[in-house]
Amino acid sequence: MLVQQYPDDPCLGHRPIKYGQPGLYEWQTNKEIGETVDAIAGGIMQLGHKAHGRIGVYGISSPEWVIAMQACNRQTAYCVPLYTLGPDAVEYIIGHAEVTIVFASALKMRALVEPLSRAKGKVKAVIVWGEIDGIAKMDMQEKAGLELHTWEDFIELGRKHPAEPIPPKPQDLCTIMYTSGTTGNPKVVMLTHWNILSVVAGQMAAINQVAGRFGEKSNQDNVMISYLPLAHVFESFWHALQSFEIPKAVHLSAEEWTPENGMLTPTFKNKRKILKRTFEAELEALFQQLKKKGFGNTVMCTAAPREAGRDETPK
Repeated sequence: MLVQQYPDDPCLGHRPIKYGQPGLYEWQTNKEIGETVDAIAGGIMQLGHKAHGRIGVYGISSPEWVIAMQACNRQTAYCVPLYTLGPDAVEYIIGHAEVTIVFASALKMRALVEPLSRAKGKVKAVIVWGEIDGIAKMDMQEKAGLELHTWEDFIELGRKHPAEPIPPKPQDLCTIMYTSGTTGNPKVVMLTHWNILSVVAGQMAAINQVAGRFGEKSNQDNVMISYLPLAHVFESFWHALQSFEIPKAVHLSAEEWTPENGMLTPTFKNKRKILKRTFEAELEALFQQLKKKGFGNTVMCTAAPREAGRDETPK
């Protein structure tokens, strides 16, 4: 929808990390994202995908993660986040969900070798974004018997072989979401497009209600900060919402914020500030800083609630 209405507006942004230092934010427009989604969808179809197939995605939240997810939606593929629970869990999810194609961050390549080797014959292709580790690439080819596609080459494949969209029906599955559960293998919840859109509608109403208290409303200046893993269903809901209500989303890389250091590092002009998600006053201060730096009238920030009795204050 945003591609037609606001083709030249920024859509997804991230801050590349080179030699340990963050660069300037790099943005892709709605039109650019739309064209890349179309190309990735074309590549998926060239691999023999049929409607209602299962496609895994493995990596930290990034523009590529979102693009892969939207390409799945375009072709009525079920997006299956490969939750980071160790090689046994990844192997189980691939087999249980019947995943045949995997999109993965180059940072996850080594972790994928073992489960894909044990699940040999189930997955027919792996598409990797980022700089591929030469040893991991060799191991993937020799042990898992898989040829890797780089993100860039796969985009070119899709551009050469464009595919017609396969629009999903409301009752079609959108995502197969796994969690750790309490014991045994990961537990699964199957969510339809209807499920996702019902949550989006509720979020849109809540956002405008809260913003209305400050004399504001959701508009084209809004920016969403994305730092929950997209393997969390709450984060995927927000990215579905982005297609309707929040035009821009910026992804914080692992170097900028991690649960281990609990910090937003040089993101805000090297002013390090601990993000304590449980304290309203500090979140308000963070929002005010973001607004001053031109991130829009209303800033949306996704975070997981604090578990009772758990101290998340960084040491």
